[in-house]
Amino acid sequence: MRPVLISCIALLTNAQQKGMLKLIQEFETRGFKVHLWSDHKYELLRKYDIHHLIYPEQEKNKFDLYWSFIKIWWGLDKKKWFERLKCWCNNNDNSFASAELRKYMRESARVMSIINPAWFFCWNPYCCRFGIAYDAAKILDIKTVGMDWGFLPDTFILDRKGVLATSSIFGTDPLKKYSEKSLKVFSQKGGIIFEQLQEKSLSQYQQANAIIPPDFIVKSKDIVKVLVLGIGEIDAGAYPADHPERKGLLPFHESAYQQAVDIAAANEKFRVIFKPHPSHNRYTTDTRVSANLAIVNGNPDGLIDWADVVFCSGSKMEFSAIIKNKPLLTYGAGLLHGKECSYEVRSPGSMVNEVNRALSRVYDVRNKKNFITFLGYLDSDYLYNFVLNKNQVIDTLLNEDK
Repeated sequence: MRPVLISCIALLTNAQQKGMLKLIQEFETRGFKVHLWSDHKYELLRKYDIHHLIYPEQEKNKFDLYWSFIKIWWGLDKKKWFERLKCWCNNNDNSFASAELRKYMRESARVMSIINPAWFFCWNPYCCRFGIAYDAAKILDIKTVGMDWGFLPDTFILDRKGVLATSSIFGTDPLKKYSEKSLKVFSQKGGIIFEQLQEKSLSQYQQANAIIPPDFIVKSKDIVKVLVLGIGEIDAGAYPADHPERKGLLPFHESAYQQAVDIAAANEKFRVIFKPHPSHNRYTTDTRVSANLAIVNGNPDGLIDWADVVFCSGSKMEFSAIIKNKPLLTYGAGLLHGKECSYEVRSPGSMVNEVNRALSRVYDVRNKKNFITFLGYLDSDYLYNFVLNKNQVIDTLLNEDK
């Protein structure tokens, strides 16, 4: 049986464990032997855990392990992972980062040489430990798939190219290849999903209610309430700052916070709240930065309700902005950028004009219509739903290279 290796950095709920089991069983029915690589232990998934195979090392794999490590050493983008590890671990010591990098490279070589997978499904390839293994698998000519939480409830992303800015649907419009008949079907499905999402939060994190500065709770035609939703930069490939992977998320700024600073500086009538992403959050304390800029943590849904316009360039909360009938602005990047679902800021010089366009809601009807069709596409052809009995996404994925 051909091995499939799935890494999972996320802590799964009971429902998500059942979803993972369903995905594993889908592979088993197709003749694969599945191994799960995770530091979290689940009784439901215990028989798939790789640790009894990987630790300790097997003597018969010493030769394969050695050559795998050599290949990874020469092929890996060590500068990228060296800098990313320092951010991930919040430790700028070069010796520490070098030791961590070597440790994870050796682990990747050991896992890949012992399991020898035909496919490696990697949960968020930007996360350092498994991300290094993801890049190592490519060097070793193992087929790779990016995996993450889906954009809709009870779904996983399974993307041959990766996740976020490297995914097959980021920065492009996948609907262009479909017929009018298919788009009509997507629109009908998307309309149902849109209504179902009205009462749901798409946030994956448990967060307290946000506390908005009292003077930001204003009702004035002269004041524009702007919410900037930060992305999980360390988990999303935003470091090192000069790496091409960052430019897919933040083409004009070195951080989402810097984006918020620039937006606030552009117009004194803006009241800008920067909402940090809770993962690896470096802004855990609510802070009044200036007269018209504040850092506010907490549940994003209440902040979206507060805002007149919402900036978001990669977070899944892009969806919530449109669902809550708020104008969404994507600043040069984002899942919905390039799909005529948002007000697209294509250069810093056009930002203020695009905010004014969003306030006039000139494209709201178009954006909502296209967004609903996109929801239908995600449900039909892109996301793996672990509750509904739909498996064509897996078949399409496995057949891509045939």
